[in-house]
Amino acid sequence: MKRHRVAPQRKRRLSYIKRRAEPMVESPCKKLCALNERDICSGCGRTRQEIGGWTSMSDAARETVKIRARRRLADGQAKPAKIDSQARRA
Repeated sequence: MKRHRVAPQRKRRLSYIKRRAEPMVESPCKKLCALNERDICSGCGRTRQEIGGWTSMSDAARETVKIRARRRLADGQAKPAKIDSQARRA
C-alpha cells in the first residue's frame, strides 16, 4: 500500500481544524447595534472594546464577556441613548 505525503501547509491547517473542533462560543450580537453614551450596545450589552476584540478573544474570555453583557442588559446599563427630539428635526 502506497502512502501519500501531506504538504507541511496542509498539516498545519489540519492541526488547526482539530484544535478548533470544540464548539466555539457564539457572539451575543442581535444585529440591533446602537451604542449609548457609555459605549454599550443596546442590542447585546457589550462595550465597544468587547465588540472590537471579540474575534481575537479566547473562548474563556468570550464566555466572560457574555456574562458581563447579560448582566448589563439586566441592570439596564445598555439602554439606548436618549435622542433630543429637537435635534432630530433639524
